Amino acid sequence: MAIREGQRVHAHMIKTHYQAPVYLRTRLIVFYIKCVLLDDARWVFDEMPQRNVVSWTALISGYSQEGHVSQVVHLFLQMLTSGTAPNEFTFATVLASCTSAIGFHFGRQIHCLLVKSPFESHVYVGSSLLDMYAKAGKIHQARYVFDNLPKRDFVSCNAIISGYAQQGLFKEALELFHILQAEGMSFNYVTYTGVLTALSGLAAVEQGRQLHARIIRLEFPFYVVLHNSLIDMYSKCDILQ
Repeated sequence: MAIREGQRVHAHMIKTHYQAPVYLRTRLIVFYIKCVLLDDARWVFDEMPQRNVVSWTALISGYSQEGHVSQVVHLFLQMLTSGTAPNEFTFATVLASCTSAIGFHFGRQIHCLLVKSPFESHVYVGSSLLDMYAKAGKIHQARYVFDNLPKRDFVSCNAIISGYAQQGLFKEALELFHILQAEGMSFNYVTYTGVLTALSGLAAVEQGRQLHARIIRLEFPFYVVLHNSLIDMYSKCDILQ
């Protein structure tokens, strides 16, 4: 990342009193966030005479990535007050910060807001919603969101399967995996990690071996989390050699 070059361009804009349009100021915000210079991104944002949904969402995303839940909530409320309507990316980004105990209450309020919007069934928003509920241990609410998604992707499938496995609902995780498999859904290494967790909990060594064989056939690159799940599955099934 060419941080110094970007800072020089920004400094030149300030020195020459160049009144940059909204899209260019937004690019500066994104630039500083990618450089992990959140204070600079916030300064650019605060100096903007006008903001659009992209600039609001960019800054909210920056705070979300750094785990600043209170700032995410505060900015989102400011955005609503300003009259700027959130889009699906704004909602998904805010909900991604609501997986902690602090943010969950606010996340439920956002869900109430989403019911009145066209974004509840959007795949990005729906995936973030069900992930929020799953991580809060509200697996039935997560499944409700999942079942009502018009389209599913890796993220939504992984979130619900991992949610079941983490809650100790191993049979439910496997049942859903088999249903999705029968529907022709494609999976990635995160999906198989969640399924292996479920198989470990059930000590289902034969199913574990079959899944291991499939993982080998798929020729995934080396993922530590996947290999650790395989080791855990075999050790819990007392297969150490």
